[in-house]
Amino acid sequence: MRNISLFNNTIQRRISDIELKTTTKGKDVMEMISSFFESNGLQWKNVGGVCTDGAPAMLGSRLGFQMKVRELVPQEKGMHCNIHRFALATKTLPKPLQEVLDSLLAIVNYIKSSALNTCLFKELCNNMNSDHEVLLFYTAVRWLSKGNVVGRFLEMEEKLLENGRVAYLSGILDQLNELNLKLQDNIQAFILKLQNCRLKVNRRNLAMFEHLSTETEQSETGIVDNLREEINNHLRALDSEIQRYFPEFSEQEAVLVRNPFHVSLDVSDIPDEVQDEFLELRNDSSA
Repeated sequence: MRNISLFNNTIQRRISDIELKTTTKGKDVMEMISSFFESNGLQWKNVGGVCTDGAPAMLGSRLGFQMKVRELVPQEKGMHCNIHRFALATKTLPKPLQEVLDSLLAIVNYIKSSALNTCLFKELCNNMNSDHEVLLFYTAVRWLSKGNVVGRFLEMEEKLLENGRVAYLSGILDQLNELNLKLQDNIQAFILKLQNCRLKVNRRNLAMFEHLSTETEQSETGIVDNLREEINNHLRALDSEIQRYFPEFSEQEAVLVRNPFHVSLDVSDIPDEVQDEFLELRNDSSA
């Protein structure tokens, strides 16, 4: 493919040709992209938009790559990658939940970091007839990793510990992972889901968090009362951060959605099992 020339009616992936050897400043990226354009007969005037992450080298107001592109192409539309923004927005956790998550990840990584520990843990799980015998390794650079690790850990929960915070983390991270794979129209729907979750938690309804709901039913302690404030604080902070990183969604209306979905309807009047689907449909611009 590298030997095939680029034409106006041809799109080729040449990412492997663009590699920064040393620094990754805005000017370095600009020089590399400009060289790539020149060697492949591409013209800056044809650029309509540039999508990057939120690093200063990309979005810097004076020396950022997008600013340098705008100097050449004033009409281009700069965009901050939705997935990167979402990853930043969902980093917030109240201190008690963050402590539980940090402890959980430390336990998992301690077991996974040693072949002996891994073998001993596998034998322990086999002796307890656990459905799983291997934990997933956590890596911070993979956005879906955290939710997957907590989910696997919780599936061993009956054999390891009882912890409502772990159950809640598994539920909310599962939902964040699912949204991370979809995004776009789902951002606005997810904001409404968060608000709906807060209302349901205040009513002691945990149907949207499967593991936490199950543990609550099986536990004799007041898990809901103990965690309700923490969950509410987290959902409120998450709602605020997502709207801060995605202000455009709070300003736009779902223009293609018509009655009966655009009427004032209390989502709590809808059965728990279809509330999420209703909110997604209400905010689906392709419907």
